[in-house]
Amino acid sequence: MQDSSSFQTMLAAGGESTTSLIGNAVRLLADHQDLQQRLRQQPELIPSFVEEALRLESPFRHHMRSVSKDTTLGGVDIPAGATVLLFWGAANRDPAVFERPDEVVLGRPRRHVAFGRDIHYCVGAPLARLEARVVLTVLLNCTSSITLDPRPTTPMGQQPPGPTSRAPPCATHSKVIGEAMMEQRPRRYT
Repeated sequence: MQDSSSFQTMLAAGGESTTSLIGNAVRLLADHQDLQQRLRQQPELIPSFVEEALRLESPFRHHMRSVSKDTTLGGVDIPAGATVLLFWGAANRDPAVFERPDEVVLGRPRRHVAFGRDIHYCVGAPLARLEARVVLTVLLNCTSSITLDPRPTTPMGQQPPGPTSRAPPCATHSKVIGEAMMEQRPRRYT
């Protein structure tokens, strides 16, 4: 029973982190047409973009933790038993750590804490990164421009009735996904 519960928790957590990562990355692309074009011309930069999307818009906004022993953090004394709220966005945009913290800087060293840290690190992080790289590669290959729909949405996020358009299917999406997955396949050495 415990194994089944742990497995379900991992699946749910993995799905949410990946969904949030991809949604946040697409929003960043929609807001930066020049970045879209650069990534289309240089797809080898997509992994770096994924890391910047994680840093700027972490899939996890915050976590609460209990302090196990008296400690001082940032000059503030925190007693044992206190609850602290950790905001990943604040850490990931800290100007003491990141030069130009509010900008997408491709090639920036990976020092963000979007997936937590140490014993609280997200075990699904490698899978979320892989899935995001594959989806973004396909999306950029299958589109010429990603923009936000200017129509207002309802409170539940649904589009009001009206004309809609669909992008034509991408003929090469299966090939692109297959190639991306092959690049990430673990290698066996004999």
